[in-house]
Parts: sequence; structure tokens; C-alpha cells
Amino acid sequence: MKVWSIRTEAELDTLLSGQPLRTDPSRIDPDFARPDAYHWMARQLAEKVAPPEGIVYPIWVWQCWSGPDRVMPDLRARGHVAKGQAAVRLTLDIPKQLLLLSDFDTWHCVLNHHYNAVNDEDYQAFEAYLAGETDKSAIEQKIEQSWLKIFDIDHLLTHWPNQYSIQGVTWEILPEYLLGYQRFIGR
Repeated sequence: MKVWSIRTEAELDTLLSGQPLRTDPSRIDPDFARPDAYHWMARQLAEKVAPPEGIVYPIWVWQCWSGPDRVMPDLRARGHVAKGQAAVRLTLDIPKQLLLLSDFDTWHCVLNHHYNAVNDEDYQAFEAYLAGETDKSAIEQKIEQSWLKIFDIDHLLTHWPNQYSIQGVTWEILPEYLLGYQRFIGR
């Protein structure tokens, strides 16, 4: 499956030297990410494909950056990397069975520890559930169960045919997955 990933030049050098690219847990900014959300995503990927020895966190890729007309990440956009930072957009071909795809927008429910409602009725039903439930572990279980909806790509494409962003995770990027790359400077 063709996907893209925004990486540092050093990470590109790793791939070009013939080494696999893996997430280094020490480089994850604790102020930016909620570790429990990333552990949750790692567990979901592990249910699909076992991680190689020693890998804790997956690597993130884009399967579709911004709808059907802007599939690969637009390097003119802001936010890929810090302003002025040199980076590369990798074009990759990763076997589909090694990828776990999800909706970028509803991933934020996981990041923010919110219930992932598919519509207003679903949200109202959850609110009614909260009003009557006092067991915190039952509430947590219901919230986490709702997060599984981020993997329903068919629902996303059906309900938002022109406005979607699909991200993916995989355990590692192997050199043979690299189809090409483009260097850029963050805006």
C-alpha cells in the first residue's frame, strides 16, 4: 500500500544505509503526547501483527493526507515540522497487512480521552449513560470501546467522501519499502 511519512534527514540516512527505521521512545515529547493513547494504539496494532523484538511504539504514516484530491502530504502546508527545520517526505510501499489504518480526526478522541460518538444520537445516549453510571471502570471501558470506531475506514469514506484524513501505523519502515523521497523545509 502506498503511504507517506514525514521524517528527519537523519532518519532518511538510516533507511539509505540499509537499516530499518523504528520509533525511538526517548524522542517522544512528553508534553505533546499522552503516552497512554500511544500505548493504546500500539496494543491495537499488536493485535493485528506482532511487534518485532524490542519495539514499543509504532511509526506513523499517511495513507491519505486530506481527502481524495490531496492524498500525499502537501509540503507547502504548515505543521509537518517546526518552521525552518529540514525534513523529508518519504514515499513508501508497505504491505497492507503490516499497516493499521485509522481516521486522523477521530484519533483525537483517543488523544483527549473522549467518547467517540458517530453522531448526535450516539453522543446523547452516552451522556444518558453517564448520568446513570457510577462505576468509573465501566465508564472507562465504554469510552475505550468507542475508540475502536477510528478504524472503521468504510464508515469514514461513506459519510465524508471528500473530507477525510487517513493515518496508519506500522512497527518499522524497512529500506525496501522506500519508493522515493522529497526534501523540504518546514514552513
